[in-house]
Amino acid sequence: MRGFSLALLRHRLHAAAQARADGALAVPQDRPDGRLLWLHVGEDADPTGAQIVLSALCRIHTDLSIVATGIADRPGPADTPSTADAFLTALRPDVALFIGNDLYPVLWSAALDRAIPLVAAEIVPERHPPGMIRPLSRFEAVLSSGTDPAPPATACVGPLSTVPLSPGVDAAALDRMAHRLAGRPLWLALDVDGREIAPVLTAHRIASRMSHRLLLILCAQEAAARDAFAADGWRWCHADDDAPPPTDCQVMLAPSPYDRGLWMRLAPITFLGGTLEGRGPVTSPLVPASLGSALIHGPRMRAAGRAIARLHEGRAACRIGDADALGLQVERLLSPDAAAELARGGWVVTSVGAEASARLLEVLDDILVGIDV
Repeated sequence: MRGFSLALLRHRLHAAAQARADGALAVPQDRPDGRLLWLHVGEDADPTGAQIVLSALCRIHTDLSIVATGIADRPGPADTPSTADAFLTALRPDVALFIGNDLYPVLWSAALDRAIPLVAAEIVPERHPPGMIRPLSRFEAVLSSGTDPAPPATACVGPLSTVPLSPGVDAAALDRMAHRLAGRPLWLALDVDGREIAPVLTAHRIASRMSHRLLLILCAQEAAARDAFAADGWRWCHADDDAPPPTDCQVMLAPSPYDRGLWMRLAPITFLGGTLEGRGPVTSPLVPASLGSALIHGPRMRAAGRAIARLHEGRAACRIGDADALGLQVERLLSPDAAAELARGGWVVTSVGAEASARLLEVLDDILVGIDV
């Protein structure tokens, strides 16, 4: 029988059973005002990459709302004609993005008949029966993570990047600070917990033995840092001062969290605060690594364990266990060749998925501004 697909028939029978079990659970009740993107994350997919892309998209299109299914406690709709019609009528998405290999041939066809632009990413079309993926040929873009570039794939770009967006920085402020610090070797202690200030200062004293002009940029709570400076007689200045740091300044205090992007771009070496005595890092280790900074961290990685494992696999990070080891690693990385080796490894690790994410962001942006994809 021409056009018959046993896989599609089985899928429809399963979807009908799901619809009877779930009822209207997946049908949205309150649609946000304004333009809306529907994101569906498949069971096999990590939502991180899509969330990063959509965060960047919302910076461009500030009126855009996101409704997500397939994550947390929001299942996707059953793939039946009646549920698809109810879901699309209630949600009225301006664009829909499907991440992973959940298949919705019935809903896809219904959405396409309504002229809703559809995009798929991190899907492997060659894994599925043709009858199940026939609507993909009408998608705006199918960014495959497989190896077959043939239709319905529009590009084989691999997985999306899971590197968080780096904090923004004003280009003029970056140029001014780079000029103020010109000629000074420096390292950054980022998001330092109050219990870590003393160990970081001890490490700085050790590293300064071989480089007397070494400057520590300390991102920590100001009151605690001032107490530590006074206790040990450190010569310090405030990062907000307009003048260059005095030649005898040993530490520049930078308490504002809004300046993280500035310091990570300027410092060739970054210690990830919170990982020695704190509760784990505030900033993902992938961020300073993506900005070209050689990364040092302690044992307390908590939720960042997977990210730091990736960096170690790429020989792009150093693990230390105490203040003395931190000081010795900073001292070693003051060698441009040693720091550059870690930075190169970090670039290789963090550039994985960058092309896929950039392509997806471009596609979604073009759809929202009305440019043909």
